Amino acid sequence: MDTRQSRRQPLVMGVALHAYVIGQPFRLKHLRRALAHVASLRDELWLTTPGAIEAEFRARVPARSEEHTSELQSRGL
Repeated sequence: MDTRQSRRQPLVMGVALHAYVIGQPFRLKHLRRALAHVASLRDELWLTTPGAIEAEFRARVPARSEEHTSELQSRGL
């Protein structure tokens, strides 16, 4: 796995598993194989939750002033 880009800039990959699609018995072995591969890279990846990503972001990025936030909202951003 090439992780050069993620070492320079954090990347996020969300994986949505819909029960109707992944719940088919013939797909289970492939899902297990994919999850085992991801788990084998634990030292290179951060397996986390959306809440933990938010907490990390808030810890690293200074909060913007109310004035700045209001300006962005007035511009529809």
